[in-house]
Amino acid sequence: MRKTSIAIISSVLILTLMGCSGDNSANSASSEVSITTVTIDDTDAKAEADTAETKSIEAASNMNTKSAASKNPDASFKCNGKEISVLNDTETTIEDLGTYDPELSYLDEEYKNYVFSDSKVQFDTAMIDGKESPMVLYVANPEIKTTKNVGVGNTEEEIIAAYGYPNNTTESDYIYTLEYHFTSYDLIFDFDGNKEHVEMIRYKNTHNCKKASF
Repeated sequence: MRKTSIAIISSVLILTLMGCSGDNSANSASSEVSITTVTIDDTDAKAEADTAETKSIEAASNMNTKSAASKNPDASFKCNGKEISVLNDTETTIEDLGTYDPELSYLDEEYKNYVFSDSKVQFDTAMIDGKESPMVLYVANPEIKTTKNVGVGNTEEEIIAAYGYPNNTTESDYIYTLEYHFTSYDLIFDFDGNKEHVEMIRYKNTHNCKKASF
């Protein structure tokens, strides 16, 4: 607890006696000083200042979180009770997805494709600036849904009803995709050969894909 002490001179009395008749002593003087000390407890003021500062920091943090969420509203999906996102770091994503199948996975020095057979999820990474970085998540599990509750098995009409018209469409004899572009990632729905329903969802980290050397 911090306290502030203030010394206040409440009264000063100076008595001076000079050359009194019949006194052969030197001039004499006496003085009396009365000092009162007042202690002010500013603990409450400091606590209020600390509380205000904490609230300010929390408000700024919440604002940043809400801003990031609004820019990337559908960047994650739930799997194994975890929030999986292509915007998370590689180590976190691999740990949250569980054990990958080493026989089906491709693990090169520059590029890796982790296959999680039980979850029907694949995860691509690449070495960028000396660090293994997330690139693309592939979801082929009909039980895994986006935050708008669509996924593998849904029709084109259902996807558009959930997300609106796509930013881009790719179509050929064997490929039909709907692509939605967000600030830091793309959400891509790949349809089957007959273009009847979604057979795979792709979450693409656009920042890392632009930086990758291949």
